[in-house]
Amino acid sequence: MAHLDIWSDVACPWCFIGKRRLEAALAQLPEHERPTLRWHAYQLMPDFPVGESTPARAMLEQKFGGKARVDGMLEHVRGLARGVGITFDVDRQRACNTGLAHRAIAVARAYGAEDVAVDGFFRAYFEEGKDLAQQDVVLDVLAAAVGVVDPAVDREALRQELSQPAVAAAVEADKKEARRINVQGVPFFVLDERLAVSGAPEPSTFVAFLREGRRASVAP
Repeated sequence: MAHLDIWSDVACPWCFIGKRRLEAALAQLPEHERPTLRWHAYQLMPDFPVGESTPARAMLEQKFGGKARVDGMLEHVRGLARGVGITFDVDRQRACNTGLAHRAIAVARAYGAEDVAVDGFFRAYFEEGKDLAQQDVVLDVLAAAVGVVDPAVDREALRQELSQPAVAAAVEADKKEARRINVQGVPFFVLDERLAVSGAPEPSTFVAFLREGRRASVAP
């Protein structure tokens, strides 16, 4: 079976849109043609103080030159997001260091709930305005995701797992690998360690990309 490695940040709107478009593409493929997914950590703001957050709109306006310009940018992104069933609410979003959320995704991977956790963090950040700098908020999302596959999950056990050195090391390994393969932005998709595509292409482009990879894997 093919493997699709995805570098992404839970605070990246294009990553959320890309996930929805990828899902639409996978739905068009027979099950035997769908790759297994592996999500990898990438941080857009790795130097932001851990445990702190700030209103996303204020940060964007400062970075991109004021309210009018940001409103124009956001309207474009909102339109694309609506097309894949996402409702962005930038006025509720809290920009932060997403390292803790990435550690939670690494924990969820061990339970087979990685993709569910990624989805949960996207929705928490972009649609629900949750502050992902706060450990209890991150635990809520993680516990809900793991609970889908393990209803008896122990929240306090998950809290302890979040603090394990091996979990932090897994996140750092993802970021190191992104540097090694020269990931310049996210989302970034690598199929079977051979073919890559960046950005959030339309589902039809994803389908062509995945089928090209499948043909290459069976070629003599």
